Amino acid sequence: DEAVLRVGAALRAHVPHAIVKLDPPAYNAEHARWRNLNPLLASLHARAIGQLSSPGMHVIVDQFGNEKLLEDALRPLDVRLEQRHRAEGLLAVAAASVIAREQFLLGMRALSEAWALDLAKGAGHPVDAAARRFVALHGAAKLGEVAKLHFKNTQKLDLR
Repeated sequence: DEAVLRVGAALRAHVPHAIVKLDPPAYNAEHARWRNLNPLLASLHARAIGQLSSPGMHVIVDQFGNEKLLEDALRPLDVRLEQRHRAEGLLAVAAASVIAREQFLLGMRALSEAWALDLAKGAGHPVDAAARRFVALHGAAKLGEVAKLHFKNTQKLDLR
């Protein structure tokens, strides 16, 4: 994680990039609207690509779902889209992945500081324990401020 933070900051200082992110409350609202992660991801990708692209530009994206989702989302931009599995083997896609991870880590750090609680990343026992501590300190109604409510970790909490 520390290497990603260093490299991500260096990349942002030297390469054109666009960052589109949703804080947990906005993410939860958007996920409730879409009810599926892939159309939401396509929408977010399209917003970021739209900030960097020009008509006719060749855009390569790591394929994450049905190709049609991103094709439809990018159609108004008039770019030449290429979706491929393992696209992070290309330097530009790898750089985007590092910047995305850096932004996630910075977001987690900011949430942990704002709520005075070490919020764990990923899945498993550390995340479950952090979620239980959060609910004990701040209440179940606030969980959507720091967590993706549709994830299994939050769904298995007893929030009564």
